[in-house]
Amino acid sequence: MGAPSVNLKLIIAKLTRSVDKVALRDSTLFYLPSLATTLVSFILFATIKGIEPGKLNTIQVTIMASVILSLMLVAGIQFLTNTVIGQINTSEDKTKQQALSSGFTRLAILLSFIFSIIVSAIVYPYFSSVLHFSTLDFSFFVILLVCYAFIWVITGAFWALGQHKYPAIIFVFSYIVIFTFGYIGYHLGSVEFMVGYTVGVVLLLALLSLFLLSVFRGQPKPKGLWESARTLPELTSKNYWGMLFQTFLILAIFLDKIIVWASEGIKAGNGLQIMSNYTTGSFLGLIPSFSLVALAYFSEKVKRLSRNMWTGSLNDVRMRIQEYKRLYNMGLLTMLSSGSVLLALVVGFSQIISGDNMITLIALTIGLGVLFFEVILFNAFVLPVFRQSRISTVSVIIMCLTETVIALLVPKNIWFASVGFLTGSFMGFLLSHFTTKKLLSEFDYNAFRAFQLDT
Repeated sequence: MGAPSVNLKLIIAKLTRSVDKVALRDSTLFYLPSLATTLVSFILFATIKGIEPGKLNTIQVTIMASVILSLMLVAGIQFLTNTVIGQINTSEDKTKQQALSSGFTRLAILLSFIFSIIVSAIVYPYFSSVLHFSTLDFSFFVILLVCYAFIWVITGAFWALGQHKYPAIIFVFSYIVIFTFGYIGYHLGSVEFMVGYTVGVVLLLALLSLFLLSVFRGQPKPKGLWESARTLPELTSKNYWGMLFQTFLILAIFLDKIIVWASEGIKAGNGLQIMSNYTTGSFLGLIPSFSLVALAYFSEKVKRLSRNMWTGSLNDVRMRIQEYKRLYNMGLLTMLSSGSVLLALVVGFSQIISGDNMITLIALTIGLGVLFFEVILFNAFVLPVFRQSRISTVSVIIMCLTETVIALLVPKNIWFASVGFLTGSFMGFLLSHFTTKKLLSEFDYNAFRAFQLDT
């Protein structure tokens, strides 16, 4: 799902008395899709272990590859879609911007389809020759890749529109259906399992599409695809740092796992080996990232700050700036505190349930990295206010480079992949944190200068 991005014009909205309740509700709804996806997928994969190991690995590769590749494929276009839709509230001509937003969303869906087909053609030789996928197996992969690409774009559009309720309800319902269909199919065979899982994902896409159409219904007629496409060069030139950030963000999260899957796959002779102690430990280690709900809460609070940020007396301006800083510090502290509690629970749970020291060590290492990684994400919401989006992008690129370098040690011990994630997160955190702190300390000058340049 999309990395947080912000423009100063978008974050300055009217503060209401009910802001706390609204922010808490929206931030909770924002993370329900991720929670439903993670929880149901974990339970489902734990349930189907009775499938023959080779077929089980093929199923896991099919699902994980379709999810990860689709996230990376649409990261940039999703960022642009969110940007276009987010400009509705600040546009002088809301009718024109609404027409452009709905038209651009259609364009984004078309582009995600084209990208998915191109990538499918590129990876086919690898899936066929190295992973030994049959035509049927690869067909499931392509269908899921296209569906998930559509799902991420549409879900991002909902969030940009401020409609958190629809995707939350639809994801929870659909993943219950996915589990049900998959579980029934599992008792019939591996192919039937994939049929059930795929039907559930198609249902998820269909429901999201229907509800998005209902949201856009009644708005001005969408701009044509060609007219929307003509805006792409300008949008890309203005937002390339955000697009790169969102793409490398996804890569940074999954790179350590991909490295281990490839390394273990070479040993097993099947190209990619998904199930391992590392996979279990690393995904457990990602659980503390759910404390990012504090970021969603912070963003909702900030969006309701007074639109007249720079109007009134000097004292008025300084009061709004101090409120922004207070919200930032409170949100960051809340996120890290809750993340630390979740990490302690995960480590304890891992040791009690699995009793495997390696799984627990990997979960602890990844979890510590997640805490640093969360700060990068949190600051990625703030830095664009000062026109410093590139800092967040460089931070996640540093993460990816560090994970790649330390990957040389993975054949000796898979734990080093988690060390790569932790080290990379820490190095990216240093750049992001100290830059953000410096900018916030000179908020009056830095933000006002950026605001003037942006107007």
